[in-house]
Parts: sequence; structure tokens; C-alpha cells
Amino acid sequence: MTLSSKGKRINAIPIINSEIKNFTSQILDIVAYGHPVLRQTAKSVLAIDDEARKLIANMLATLGDADGVGLAANQVGVAKKIAIVDIGEGPIILINPKIIKKSKKCKKLEEGCLSVPGVSVLVKRPEKIEIENIDFSSGQKTIIRAEDLLARVILHEMDHLVGKLLIDRLSFYQKAKLRGQLKKIKNSSKK
Repeated sequence: MTLSSKGKRINAIPIINSEIKNFTSQILDIVAYGHPVLRQTAKSVLAIDDEARKLIANMLATLGDADGVGLAANQVGVAKKIAIVDIGEGPIILINPKIIKKSKKCKKLEEGCLSVPGVSVLVKRPEKIEIENIDFSSGQKTIIRAEDLLARVILHEMDHLVGKLLIDRLSFYQKAKLRGQLKKIKNSSKK
């Protein structure tokens, strides 16, 4: 996800484990709109093993290189329930995240997406959320409470994990206005 404003974080602690640093990371290709993996529902992570650690290390490097604020595993071609969010206060690793509470109060803000480059749209999302997550370090279930920008980025990345893109939150008319731009993105990703 790409955004330009800042938000607040509540009880969401950046998680960087020394085990990740043991892997040589590489920058992965970010798949673009039209790639089938973006429409897949990601599979749950059953174990935080070397394969998961390497994917997370690569996703951290990829997110840093892409200058975004969030990246889901689907966006790098892997349908696993892993996402990284970093709104400038250190990365947070999401593993098998599940919404357990969201505020009724919502706000519309502009969002962009690394997999839909050049497109930014107004998206309505809850201002506060509470999610259950698997802690990368301990493998235990934890609760993350977030609001404002952090909540928005987490929700955007969680959408990816169920095969949903920000354009799916638009009306038919809004989507129709983007048809040409989306076609260009889809065609350029096939090259």
C-alpha cells in the first residue's frame, strides 16, 4: 500500500527478529493488477519456519525498495497469510491476521497500492481496529490495536490476503472511470 500521511499506533510494536537478519534478503518482483495470485485467498501459515522467515526477510527488503507502507505476500506471488506494514515507525509483521473488532466510525481517505501503480482512490475504512495475529518471535497469538493510518494500512493488506484489491471497494461508475488505466497496468504486467 502507498500513502502519504501519518497515523497513530496503539499497542502495535514493531517486530524484527534476529532470526530474519540471518537470511540474505532479495528484492522480489511485485505482481501487478491482473495477476491471478492477487485474487487468491491466502493460505494460513502453519509454522514459522525457515521458508516463512526467508519470505518475511525478502518482503521487508521489497517493501523498503518499493517505498510503500504495506506489502502482502500475495503481492510478491505467494498466497500465504503474511503481510508487512511500516508507516515509518518500524515494520510490523502480520501472520494469519484476523479482525476481532472494528469501530463503527469510518473515514474516507485516499489509498494507493503497489500492485495497482499510479491509481489512488478514496476508500472508506474503520478508524480503529483490533486484530488477532501470530507473533513472529514467539509463535503465540497476540492482539494488535491500531487506529488511523496504521489501522488503514493493516486493513488494506488484510484485503490482499483474501484476494481483494482497493478497486473492489469502488462503485461500478468509479471503476469504469479507471478502466483504461487498469487495462494498461494489466497489459504491462504481461510483458
